[in-house]
Amino acid sequence: MKKALQEADKVLKKHPVTICAKVLKALALIRSDKIADGFEIINTLDVPGAHFDDGTLQAFVHCFKEAGCPDRITTLYQRAVAVSPSEQNLTHLFMAHVRNRSFKNQQLVAMRLFKEFNNTPYFFWGVMSIVMQARSDPEMGKKMLYPLAERMLANHLLELHAMVYEGMGKFAEAEELLGTTDSRALLPTPPTFLTARRLALLMSAKNYRTVMDRSVEGLKADPDDWVLWKMLFDSSFEVLKEAENDDERTK
Repeated sequence: MKKALQEADKVLKKHPVTICAKVLKALALIRSDKIADGFEIINTLDVPGAHFDDGTLQAFVHCFKEAGCPDRITTLYQRAVAVSPSEQNLTHLFMAHVRNRSFKNQQLVAMRLFKEFNNTPYFFWGVMSIVMQARSDPEMGKKMLYPLAERMLANHLLELHAMVYEGMGKFAEAEELLGTTDSRALLPTPPTFLTARRLALLMSAKNYRTVMDRSVEGLKADPDDWVLWKMLFDSSFEVLKEAENDDERTK
């Protein structure tokens, strides 16, 4: 540890503002059982609004692990996310909550990761965080948390199923799937958005007359819905094109 301190001091003499070297010096002090001295350095650096690169953040993490302060790791990455909400920082924050068994906070960070970076594993991190909450509170788990996890999984599988149909070019099947009573109950999508999505799928399936009919019905209920007007015009034009093509073929 003496050698590590000497090396850190050498770097600081040449580059006195190098934060990573200061943190490494603090780590050497902590490992030398000079915890108070180490934290005197750390506490001047680890402040709200400070920006650190990943190497420096990892050096801080080693300090807090050596000193047995897992809560400080969470605070470190909460501050890092506030300054730079990158996928990497949010992932480290999630792991910090895992170490502290902070299941609710795990869930919040996991779902933020999923929403912002659209990576399916983060969704399942969120579901597992809900399951861990349910295990720690069986009564609340039975009443609310397990049913929530079940709905989330069912909804996600439904979305994946629809995406598979779309990827295969089975647009009519995707629309039919999203239109079932169970699907409408599961999906959190507002009804107007779901209607627009289903009409778009029918357009892709070239079911133009169905789009026309549904758009007209929808406009009776909401004459100001511009999406329905657009769908009505687009489908009408396509029906006219089909009629013109039929005329050409019969000549």
